[in-house]
Amino acid sequence: MIKFQRLRENEWGAWEFDEYLDYIESVSHLMPEHLGQFAGSYSSYELTSSNTLHDSRMVTLSLSKEVGDDGVTSVARMDVVLLHQSHEKHVLLSYSGIIGYSAFETEILDRVRGVDVLLHEFSLLEGRGYRHAVLFENGGGYVVDFLHFEVKYRELQAG
Repeated sequence: MIKFQRLRENEWGAWEFDEYLDYIESVSHLMPEHLGQFAGSYSSYELTSSNTLHDSRMVTLSLSKEVGDDGVTSVARMDVVLLHQSHEKHVLLSYSGIIGYSAFETEILDRVRGVDVLLHEFSLLEGRGYRHAVLFENGGGYVVDFLHFEVKYRELQAG
């Protein structure tokens, strides 16, 4: 089960972002600028924003490990492709320098129901790195600890 550190569900079942967004604002100077902007922008969570992950459907989740030319050094990477809720573009989330990851519940690969993002939360790790926790509407999700993050949007071709 995904547990958020600062996102809270109130007594009416609505999620509250104030504590979380205040936290991100207070630590964004410790993050790469693009990560701080994405994590701290309400549009990344807003129900109908063109930049939101909410209701985006997971298309693929892939893990890879590249070994350097020396045969010893390696870099782990996770790439997640989401179909944006508008169905007009893909959202590509790339995490590299992976420190650790967990996928929760077999429903993360549910073929009957869609695997749509309900909520997500970024945080700083003690010492070095960042965490992104993603909860899907079906109860599954993933948590990834990483050093580098990139988000891209790719428009889908009509027809």
